[in-house]
Amino acid sequence: MGQSKRLPDSVSFNLIPALAIILAAQLNINLFVSDFKISVAVVLLPVFSYLLSGFNLPVVTLLCAPGVFLFRSAYHWLTTDSWQGVLTAYGPEMFFYLVYGFSLYGYLRRRSLHKDYALLLPVLTGIDYLANLTELSFRLGTGVFAMEIQPRLILVALGRSLLTAALLAAFELYGFSLLKKEHAQRYRKLLLLTSKLRGEMVWMQKNASLIEETMNTSYRLYDRLKKEGHDPALADAALTVAKDIHEVKKEYGMILRGISEALDADLDKERMGLREICGILEESLQREAKAAGKEVRLTVELSRDFLVNKPYYTMSILRNLFTNALEAKEDGPVELSLKAKEEGGRWLVTVSDNCGGVPKEYLSEIFSPGFSTKINFETGAVSRGLGLPLVLDLVEHELGGRLTVENAGEGAVFSLEIPKQSMEVTE
Repeated sequence: MGQSKRLPDSVSFNLIPALAIILAAQLNINLFVSDFKISVAVVLLPVFSYLLSGFNLPVVTLLCAPGVFLFRSAYHWLTTDSWQGVLTAYGPEMFFYLVYGFSLYGYLRRRSLHKDYALLLPVLTGIDYLANLTELSFRLGTGVFAMEIQPRLILVALGRSLLTAALLAAFELYGFSLLKKEHAQRYRKLLLLTSKLRGEMVWMQKNASLIEETMNTSYRLYDRLKKEGHDPALADAALTVAKDIHEVKKEYGMILRGISEALDADLDKERMGLREICGILEESLQREAKAAGKEVRLTVELSRDFLVNKPYYTMSILRNLFTNALEAKEDGPVELSLKAKEEGGRWLVTVSDNCGGVPKEYLSEIFSPGFSTKINFETGAVSRGLGLPLVLDLVEHELGGRLTVENAGEGAVFSLEIPKQSMEVTE
């Protein structure tokens, strides 16, 4: 509500909402009592209270009440060239805004427009009725309690409150839809991050075996140096290396287990369709392309959509293939195509691009760990060369499939053959 701010700051911030209410009040109808003007301007008080975090309801109320009176009086003078009767005609309306604003303020000090929806309509109706009753009391005196007046006041209050409640409900639903959209975007980013981590885990597990083998080799070297009577310092050095590698292995194993446990927490239960995976990857590609000043287009052709058995592995495979093509293309838009069709007991998936293809002399080497043609000539940095070897490892060892590459047309074509039981959820 912003009541803790200094008054001058609060007035300046709330001047525009107050002016909006004053101007909206000029659109009105005159119903069953002379000069009793009914408008929807007062609906803006709860609406602004809902939408604006710095909205100061008492300040706006104190600005609106005389503001509406002054605007009506000015219009009266412009149309009649006289100030006579303005206080009697328009003065009581100030009390309508004062009663409505401060009654609403009293309610909001104890309740919230974001909650207590069951109370909202009757409370707003009661506040509106009380404000109308106060204004008409100045106009009619005790005549305000006449039977022909009271039902009309209640109907006006109910109609305006229904409009207010409908507007607040619409804003609530809109905010909820935005929140769902934001959560969906975060979820997709989480899926991409998880697929990247899963891919890295494959290499980490391979490296764990390499560490174990290196430790054993160091210990065998120590044992051999000692038995053959070589320099004791060399034997001790080999033993020290074996011990250090053993410590590294323990720490590495703890890290590996921690990441594995985090990734395995209900993640294997995730089920996504292949088209959904492609949609997530396309969003990621568009962001990468924009950051690199490139343009990318992805077309997807599926004989049918299906739930992917190991979505994170599939996402990692396709992400690496798409990213490689994006990085390889220097000029012009990147055209990517994914086609998948079921044939017998397997899925045939092809990923093609228009990025120049793979030089013939490198076709037999691109799946070798550490091999890369990506060099930053400004920094001298060379890519790790693990993307395509990871793809090969995931296809062959995790999914039990086959991966080949060939040049065709303007680029490369990667062909994946994966058994249906590995690729698709069949249960």
